[in-house]
Amino acid sequence: SYSANKKNMLLIKDIGNEDYSDIYIYRRSTTGGENYPVLKASQSNMQSLAWPTYSPDGKWVYFYGSKEKDWTPGKYGEFYLYRVGLKYGTRPKKITDRTYICTPLHFTPEDKILLVKRDASSVRPKYDIVLRDPDSKKIDIVSQINEPISGAVFTPTGDSLLFITDRGVFRRSIEGGKISVDLTWLDMKFPQLSENGKLLKIVNGAGHTLLVNRESGITQYLGSFASSTLSFGNEGKVLVTNGSGAQFNIMELEYLDPQISSKEFKGDLDQ
Repeated sequence: SYSANKKNMLLIKDIGNEDYSDIYIYRRSTTGGENYPVLKASQSNMQSLAWPTYSPDGKWVYFYGSKEKDWTPGKYGEFYLYRVGLKYGTRPKKITDRTYICTPLHFTPEDKILLVKRDASSVRPKYDIVLRDPDSKKIDIVSQINEPISGAVFTPTGDSLLFITDRGVFRRSIEGGKISVDLTWLDMKFPQLSENGKLLKIVNGAGHTLLVNRESGITQYLGSFASSTLSFGNEGKVLVTNGSGAQFNIMELEYLDPQISSKEFKGDLDQ
């Protein structure tokens, strides 16, 4: 993922081999240069990492981690949200328990985080939209959705939630109220929104990344990439990663236009 100013990026790399994994989170400049380690998974008793994200001020890295080697974000396994400093060797702090679902993080001006969690006290499937303070562990329940949710993303302003169920993709105010249909497509996952909320990135059951213009309904097939997430750049551009072997590409694409630029870096890329 990319920092707020798009000048820095976070990578997850496995520098092990076919016999064992040695997974790190690295940070680096988007113009190239050296990789700086942020976290080594095994030192924190983790087997899997996913979706590293800079805090808005760039001082922290948030990420999802699991002790399960075969954990797959959005599918199965037990995971937690963590926060760690940029200096290598800093001990990560666990932010959530295992009742939360993986969502792109939305930070409020008060440095709190909007998240979605399963109501473990309910017999029927219910999910809470919550406001979480990463420093005090205080949780404020904003509202509730009374059906299973497999994926979700908050709008850029934080006033609404797009969420995925087995019936399609829906949206609703985080305060509650009427639920509206965004897409009737099934078997979707990993939703993300552009900074203006007009473009929805989503991955279908075949692993293909799609970009949907929510105003016109026009859909563009972007391809299958090394990561299930992408970062939205400036002026409607998207930044994606792809690669194989000892090299990976950072590609800048413009919606409904061909690739306009590419930057290459050496190294294996996982997320």
